Amino acid sequence: MRKFFILDQPLNVNRKYLLSKDDSHHYEKVLRGNKNENIIICDGKNQNYDGKVLGMINDQLQVLLISKILIDNEPSTKIHLYPALIKTEKFDYLLQKCSEVGVFEITPVFAERSLIKLDSKKIEKKISRWNRIVVEACKQCQRSYIPIVNKPISFEKAITQSQEGIIAYVNEEKLYIKQAITKFDKSVNLFIGPEGGFSKREIKLASENNITIAHLGSLILRAETAAVVATSLILYEKMDNDEKQ
Repeated sequence: MRKFFILDQPLNVNRKYLLSKDDSHHYEKVLRGNKNENIIICDGKNQNYDGKVLGMINDQLQVLLISKILIDNEPSTKIHLYPALIKTEKFDYLLQKCSEVGVFEITPVFAERSLIKLDSKKIEKKISRWNRIVVEACKQCQRSYIPIVNKPISFEKAITQSQEGIIAYVNEEKLYIKQAITKFDKSVNLFIGPEGGFSKREIKLASENNITIAHLGSLILRAETAAVVATSLILYEKMDNDEKQ
């Protein structure tokens, strides 16, 4: 069944809502949807509803919510991703793909070797754009929860507020990430470095603050690739055996 998001207001059964003009155009012109068809409406916070299409009102599709429905497609493990800021197109890819595979929350990090320096006057516009990328990614894979992209913070603040987690480091030889995640239950803070990797000072700081240093394998991955691989590995390893089959 086709799925659409309504994110700007609380949703309730037996009430009528309007889809955005973009979504309404997509439904009518691209999907060739019809009146009286049933679609899924989601609030982006894991609440889903069976909705009935009533028709168009001023270029917006009107939908009646009939009943609440259970869609259990969200990972049981919540990954809070702390990716170092990297070049724009690569960071966009990171946001898109990590959202598609199931990351729960994203807080960009200023690392020593980050090549991107954000102007404080433009940061709100950046955050708005990042969140739009995440929403579109979740539409693509029909997730029920939309991760929030927070305001970027310093590496030091990220380490302090997370209290514990895993940091992917290419020079770590002792511990593979599959082994590192065994100490975590249903939530994992995951740190991914910039193009040049984390500095030795940052790794030392992380280690001193209860962050486990681990590696992803023998190959050196791009920062955006490492984020997707690490997220996928953790979510897979934390699945129940029934989910893996």
